[in-house]
Amino acid sequence: GSAAIRVENWKLIVGLPNCSLNATTDKCPSGWVHPNGSEIPAQPNPSMTWLFDLEVDPLEKNDLHASHPDIVEKLKERIESFNSTGIVQAPGPPIDPAADPTKFGNVWTPWVTN
Repeated sequence: GSAAIRVENWKLIVGLPNCSLNATTDKCPSGWVHPNGSEIPAQPNPSMTWLFDLEVDPLEKNDLHASHPDIVEKLKERIESFNSTGIVQAPGPPIDPAADPTKFGNVWTPWVTN
């Protein structure tokens, strides 16, 4: 599965985050689109683990998981601890392809009309 946790200035993401309707590669998270239309390119990450220091990197551009394995391990242990006390969530409905933000100028927006 996938999970994320934030403790103090650290944010850890493990697994495949739902950051894109086409998130089938190890290049997620990516796709920050600036007002000028430029996009931060994705970086391959076969470990499917990302660590960010949100105090100095609020846009989550610089993955620090390789340089801070001790923090990654501590945060993974916290996720496992939470998971051991939780109720397994049933899968939700499939994502509606009509909601794809690329159809709306890369903006999440209402897509259902009455």
